[in-house]
Amino acid sequence: MIKPLNYKHKQTQPPQATNKSERRFNYKQPGRAERETEEMTKTIESDSLTVEELNALANSEDSEERLLAASNPNTPEELLEELSNDEDEYVRAAVGINPSTPNELVWTLANDYSDEVRMNIAEHTTDDALLWELSTDENTDVRLYVASNKSLPADLALHMAQTDTKKVHFELMDNPNLTVEVVRCLAQKYEYLDGVAQKIYMKEVKKHRKDYNLKGLHHKNLVKLMWG
Repeated sequence: MIKPLNYKHKQTQPPQATNKSERRFNYKQPGRAERETEEMTKTIESDSLTVEELNALANSEDSEERLLAASNPNTPEELLEELSNDEDEYVRAAVGINPSTPNELVWTLANDYSDEVRMNIAEHTTDDALLWELSTDENTDVRLYVASNKSLPADLALHMAQTDTKKVHFELMDNPNLTVEVVRCLAQKYEYLDGVAQKIYMKEVKKHRKDYNLKGLHHKNLVKLMWG
């Protein structure tokens, strides 16, 4: 089955938490592409569409049908290139994360004027060089998706921890592949640790300092135990 595209809309104001431990910046909201194509894609098999059918979808006046063609991995490269210039930003975004899209075309779309296109590529790409490129995007939301990308290279994560904004740092803390070195860098910037970061500290302290009673230990003391 063709899966609905998981597009996100920006949320201009992050939710306000009641205390430090609850501070979160959730910018990831279901987008139009996901809502509008869910029912259509339930009944369409990717491998059942012929080139002629994909061509018809790609040239349809209906943006929803063009979106289906743009997201289908069996769509020919020439059609993907045509759809990369589509007037609908969600269609272009779908081309940008389609596994069959040529790398050169993905790089072109990574410089698209639409934030939606760049955000989706930032979230899904596994290209280290492209992640480095997108990490310099002037739009903070694009960098948030870079920070949350599970393929984020360790050296880029450390660079972002050292140079980016507080919002990006909080998103970085939730990346499941966060390294202890990045956690250490972030710990030096803020008064508290959150989520994954604190779990990593606990794991490392338990591994290296088993002689300490860690139950209920405040994170500031965890830092002292690990690095003095």
